[in-house]
Amino acid sequence: MKPTSGLLIKVIYSYASKALNSMKRVLVFGFIFMSLPCLQAEMSLKKVAAELAAQIRKQGPTTVAVLALPHHDNHKSDGPMTISEILASNLAADNKFTVVERHKLNQALSELRLSTTGMIDPQTAKAIGQMLGAEVIVTGTLINLPDDMCEVNVRALLAKNGRVIAAERTTLERTWKDKRVLN
Repeated sequence: MKPTSGLLIKVIYSYASKALNSMKRVLVFGFIFMSLPCLQAEMSLKKVAAELAAQIRKQGPTTVAVLALPHHDNHKSDGPMTISEILASNLAADNKFTVVERHKLNQALSELRLSTTGMIDPQTAKAIGQMLGAEVIVTGTLINLPDDMCEVNVRALLAKNGRVIAAERTTLERTWKDKRVLN
């Protein structure tokens, strides 16, 4: 018995639909798999921000400035800005304190002629705090580890004296790009 063209079209359509659904599943799985390092980094940094926020809240109503977290060896990458932006966003979501906007922070650092080395002494903390009206400064460093991993060290300092009021550390996969340095 010969299949009619209508039956043949239905059979082909059925197989094509199954193949398409399989392809969709593979694409969704691939997307999730590729996004996993970013999601893990986000969750790690969210936990760090929550721990910092708990300590910062003890200071009462507070304004917080989050500096870029440079690499400890001055390695150039997008990591310092990426990490500080995620931390600032997570801290701002707390609603118990105000986070200084990035453009205002960069302007103050430029006016004070400060580099973003991650090293903040008490006088620098006080100058940044006074200029921005920030009682707490969040700073720290990134340390590249083998296998595309990165250690993130974060500290919250009282601007008036540079005293560390909170410190957190996490390790996450580097998802950012290194910057090319031309000689």
